[in-house]
Amino acid sequence: MRAQHPSPEDIVRFSDAPAPARHIIFRDWLRAHPEDREVYRDAKRAAAAASNARGERVSECNERKSDTVREIYARAFRDASFID
Repeated sequence: MRAQHPSPEDIVRFSDAPAPARHIIFRDWLRAHPEDREVYRDAKRAAAAASNARGERVSECNERKSDTVREIYARAFRDASFID
């Protein structure tokens, strides 16, 4: 399904941008680490429930789970030797 008018929450990705590579690292990490997949799932569900109850937008929901996402990224990036 396509919206006739783009939403401010639509995502535009460029092939040379770092975000797609980050997302692939995150996806692959979750596939290989079921414990982090469960942590992320729980954080995502809790964030969605809280944001839905308050009538918030996607950006507020993302902010609610951002600490968990950053922690998982740190483990994935450390494992890939991107950070110490």
